[in-house]
Amino acid sequence: MRKPHVFSLLIISCLLSVGTLRAEEETFTPDYITDDILPQLIEDVQTVHSSMSKPLDLANQTKCDQAYSKLFNKDQITMSVYFGYADLGKGDKNTGDIAERAWFEDQLTEPCVGNLVVCNLTPSETDDDVYYKKIKVNGRTVKIAMKLYNASLTDNVKINTESRATEQLAKSQAIQDSYMQSLQRDDIVIYFGHARYGSGPGFKPIKDFSNDWYKNYLRIPFLKEIRQTLKQTESPAKLIGMINCDAQAHYGHYLSKSAPTSALLMARQTISSSDALRTLFMSVQGLLSLTCEPEMNELFKKTLTRIYYWHYEPKPTSVDDKTAFLFNFYDNEKVEGNFYWQWMFNDLASVEKSVEVVDLTKANNKKK
Repeated sequence: MRKPHVFSLLIISCLLSVGTLRAEEETFTPDYITDDILPQLIEDVQTVHSSMSKPLDLANQTKCDQAYSKLFNKDQITMSVYFGYADLGKGDKNTGDIAERAWFEDQLTEPCVGNLVVCNLTPSETDDDVYYKKIKVNGRTVKIAMKLYNASLTDNVKINTESRATEQLAKSQAIQDSYMQSLQRDDIVIYFGHARYGSGPGFKPIKDFSNDWYKNYLRIPFLKEIRQTLKQTESPAKLIGMINCDAQAHYGHYLSKSAPTSALLMARQTISSSDALRTLFMSVQGLLSLTCEPEMNELFKKTLTRIYYWHYEPKPTSVDDKTAFLFNFYDNEKVEGNFYWQWMFNDLASVEKSVEVVDLTKANNKKK
């Protein structure tokens, strides 16, 4: 594994603690972050839970209990959530990850309602990026330490890439190094952000057709580093989440081969930013409430407001095979994906007009 840059190590303590920066710089909220998302999620959690009142059979309940006993096998479990550098598209002046993190973070300390568990977390007294919650797992008390990271220095693209470019790149490198360390030492690691055509999680700004652009997409150094690190790590993260466009197709093959013992949380289609937020919330809700497979799949079905499909495919009539999915968790179901160049070619060839959309709510969401 490549060692962290010396410069990154010198400033990592201040750049990873972004509470002050976030409070100072956050002035922009993307239009896909709306006030109605959380109330709808809370309602959906209650609806799904009420509809799944019938007990599981013994075999499936045992399988569920074993999955969570394995995941929460220590007195303290670390869950790290990384918000990637969310440039919103060509011509946009802002990034979205500061606001995305703020939206998620705001929910953590809200009072609990009904069956909601993504609530009433206790902020750390020493680290602005850490929250704690105690849950019961098969009679044991387990303390969850949830750590949050975001990649943008500010929400202004011009500032990040011009006047404060050095600071931005240093922070990006520090976040990337931290992500690599989390894959090796933490229990649950979730990436939320752009897929970057399957070249690896995106933590830094990359200008189109620049030297960095060609290096990233032709040589895929970060993806190679992730694969090598996971293969060399005896006990990698027990669950690796990828909430980004077509995560299964982009990353499923490589992660399942490089970390065969890890459960994989994978988005399975192009996903809008608001639907990605819903998926993140429902994923954490399901895991912290020890939700079994049938109910977890129903929670995931509530996350999508849009279905994307190739223009030559039949119009989907269900979201069942488009929602996020937990592979190698409740059972040994392995994820299937594509080799990088196979999917990269498909992705680059898929101009916007070749992708059809079923808009389930008529929402005008940007693609993640």
